[in-house]
Amino acid sequence: MRPLKIDFRPRFPWRAAALWAGVAILMMVAACLGWATWQVRAEAAQLSRANAELEVNIALLKARRQAELVPPRYAEAISELVAIAQFPLDAALGVLERIDVPGARIASIDINALEGTGSVVVEASSAESLQLFLEGLAAQQSRPRWELQSVSSVKKKSGDLQITGSEASTSGNFDLGGHSLSYRAQINFR
Repeated sequence: MRPLKIDFRPRFPWRAAALWAGVAILMMVAACLGWATWQVRAEAAQLSRANAELEVNIALLKARRQAELVPPRYAEAISELVAIAQFPLDAALGVLERIDVPGARIASIDINALEGTGSVVVEASSAESLQLFLEGLAAQQSRPRWELQSVSSVKKKSGDLQITGSEASTSGNFDLGGHSLSYRAQINFR
């Protein structure tokens, strides 16, 4: 019979050692990557907090510098000057200047450039001359900016003036009749 040889040692012991060494190296690499990722996230959070603080500081510095550039007492005056400069005063008065109707005259002009409004009181010796003035005003405007607010007839009675008012609008015909000596119309700029 032949002798039987049994060897209980592993044939290639270095393969098992290499496998355990590879697993250990992979575990160390994974641990290093995890630690590096945690550090990068912590630094990114810290940088974002620092960036937010810097943005707040920059906004405060800009506000402070803006406050230093324009003193508060002049800021309101400057905004009023801008509003006055943007008011189309030449165009508004130019329309009124070009109207020449016998028997009609402008009694007063009240312009508020800050609000962008104005008011003109026109006096006329007859209803026809007042109507011609209003028609001339409407004919000169491509975009109507003047609007008739009220018309009054003025009668003389024993030395004092009695005013009878009647409302009218710019659209449609309005009756300015009566046996008055003069007529007044208030026209507003919008």
